[in-house]
Amino acid sequence: MPRSCSSLAALLLLLAACPQANQADPAAGKVAPPPVADSRVVSDGSDLYAAKGGAQAAAPDAPTPGTGLSDETNGKCRLFAPELDSPECCERQLGFDAPAVQAACGLKIYLGESFHGTCGYHFVADATSTGMLPRYFRLSVVPEATAKAAAETQDRRIQKIKGFVAAAPFPGIPNVWWNSAEDLHWAFIPGWSQIRMLTWSNDSCGAEGMEKVIRGLMTTPEILAGSTRTSVVPGGPAVFQAGPVTPAADASAPATAPASG
Repeated sequence: MPRSCSSLAALLLLLAACPQANQADPAAGKVAPPPVADSRVVSDGSDLYAAKGGAQAAAPDAPTPGTGLSDETNGKCRLFAPELDSPECCERQLGFDAPAVQAACGLKIYLGESFHGTCGYHFVADATSTGMLPRYFRLSVVPEATAKAAAETQDRRIQKIKGFVAAAPFPGIPNVWWNSAEDLHWAFIPGWSQIRMLTWSNDSCGAEGMEKVIRGLMTTPEILAGSTRTSVVPGGPAVFQAGPVTPAADASAPATAPASG
């Protein structure tokens, strides 16, 4: 037997035979397992084993609240991020109505929100299937004064991406502009003191549902920065309108809305 193995075997015999470390537990009626303070030894109840590789592997860190699992223990928001370490609630509410978006887009469960450059809102599309990636929407404010100017700025960022579609008025909703690249879309929404940018993917919602989502964002009264949250889930009763939206002031947009496409 190699010297290292024989010395480890002797250590195991010594630890197992030590009477001072093997005191009876009267309450349990059993013998308490001996304490082990050697990285070469792993204890399992009263049994001792040689650790693989000479040391016991450290237990993995527990995931932070909201990482891969919805969490409301912060008392502020329903927190969720698929993989982001230490996710945080969005500081400002930008008019996103989670229950209404869920209904408009046929999404089964609202998982929660988290901030990473922009505010992300995550959903499960089908509660009966496993392994599905969360659907998402992202919302932020942009510095441009008009929706058209914001969309044109985005054009310059994404024009080299495959599937690029240049900025154009959003079908059926006056003064909203949008553009696309690959399976992503961006809509630029007036009506508040700052233009809001909404991002979504093809999987997030269909065309009819997205029209409802954007109409809802346009008709939601502005929520001032620093306002106190009233719910861990953003939004409330559905705000989507079936009728036409009153155009927000945007001198750069055409006077007549384009036909729905």
